[in-house]
Amino acid sequence: MKESLIIKKLKNVDRELHSIMEELEPKKPAMSLEELREAFSKSVKLDIDPTKLIRKMRDRKYDL
Repeated sequence: MKESLIIKKLKNVDRELHSIMEELEPKKPAMSLEELREAFSKSVKLDIDPTKLIRKMRDRKYDL
């Protein structure tokens, strides 16, 4: 395959990807750690520091 043809196809894929990305809108904006801590502390009463728990949950790897 010629280099110019490969480059042309890659540019088309890039253009399509950007058009798809522009159509996507996040359902909910990202929350700061402080907002998460406040929401967590209002809904759950535990004997552990909610900030530490949120950081632990945030750093954990999840299989989606």
